[in-house]
Amino acid sequence: MRVKKLTDELELTPGVEKINSLFTIPDIRGEDNSIIIEDIITEIPDNIEDMELIKYRIINNKNVYGSIVAEDFSSTAVILVLEEGLEDDQILREHNKKIVQETLKQDLFYYRRTVLADYFSKLIDKGIIKKGKPLVYANEFIGTLIFFRSFDPLMTTDEELNNLKDYIDEHIDFFWNAVKKE
Repeated sequence: MRVKKLTDELELTPGVEKINSLFTIPDIRGEDNSIIIEDIITEIPDNIEDMELIKYRIINNKNVYGSIVAEDFSSTAVILVLEEGLEDDQILREHNKKIVQETLKQDLFYYRRTVLADYFSKLIDKGIIKKGKPLVYANEFIGTLIFFRSFDPLMTTDEELNNLKDYIDEHIDFFWNAVKKE
């Protein structure tokens, strides 16, 4: 997902003429006396069979295997072709900032989730909430809050913000009622 997001962001960057990545280089192959040209990855796979198909297509693509994707599949490249005369350090500085910000957000999410799971574990041990998997509780609780948080920039009036706060309060009440011991 990171490579796809980075590719999409870089495609919109002024001064970037072309990008070579898993999401931009075509898979060109022959099948049944026809030439097939399509994307190597059309969507992020969500099962083993689709992942294996993509891996097979990468191994059989000389433009990708060993150059864009390491032969041991440990890394992948995103190659930029810049407009003539453009300094690459300008683009790199800007995108390095974005990468650091994104990494921090992810690290904070996982840190908070772990702390929350520890808290749920203590509540289970004390018999305050039902027995269950603390990490599942943490994911269920925080996932909905993140969903609501995504609407925050769209809220422009006090009424909309109050409605959002009401939804969050309802979520907390709903969650608590679902996990608390009777």
